[in-house]
Amino acid sequence: MVHLLTTNTSYRLRFDLVTYDHKWAHAEYSTFWIEPESDKYRLHVRGYSGNAGNALLATFYYYENGQTFKTTDRN
Repeated sequence: MVHLLTTNTSYRLRFDLVTYDHKWAHAEYSTFWIEPESDKYRLHVRGYSGNAGNALLATFYYYENGQTFKTTDRN
């Protein structure tokens, strides 16, 4: 269902969070979409803005952008 919602309409994705020192921060992506089940619901995000850091596009360990959805029963 999420794939269908993000296919024909442009959506933004925003995360609001509280930092370890109790300050508000946010990360917003101007565009995001999710591929169909046949592509394992691959996540795509573009256009970062915010003050929380660009965690989906570049982390020390890995990139979430372009990754497939994983669960314990499906890799």
